[in-house]
Amino acid sequence: MKTTRPKIIDAIEANLDLFSSDAVNIVITRPDGLVIWENLKDKQRVQELGALGCGLWQSASTLAKFTGNNSLNSTLVFGSSADGLYANNVKIADHEYIIFMVYKNCMNPAKLKLKFRSLRQQVEDFLFFEKEEETNNDKIFSDITDKEVDDLFSFSEV
Repeated sequence: MKTTRPKIIDAIEANLDLFSSDAVNIVITRPDGLVIWENLKDKQRVQELGALGCGLWQSASTLAKFTGNNSLNSTLVFGSSADGLYANNVKIADHEYIIFMVYKNCMNPAKLKLKFRSLRQQVEDFLFFEKEEETNNDKIFSDITDKEVDDLFSFSEV
């Protein structure tokens, strides 16, 4: 059975240069906590971060509904200005992913949060244009021959 690589991984990897000067780690999970991509240095804690982070995300999302905040563009921030975690979700067709960014020794948390939001936007743009390109490549009647077209439009008597 062939497994396909989720397109969000390509989108993240194409935009990692946003954080070249920052001490950050990115983790992408499904809503059930299964990690599908990460660049953590501590590989032993990957699944733990995925499960706990998704639990935190889902709890915060549910709590936000009590405040009347139904925004689809919410960023979860947990930690201090120097060390912490940002989380945001991305929906692609029928799939939802949660992007976590763990940061340490941050000198400018506002700039880092801006970069994280920019990453999310660039991922969505990448996936939107990728989908649009696939749609444009799916030409209707691409397998019809010239003879079949000629026969279709010939007005000969039967």
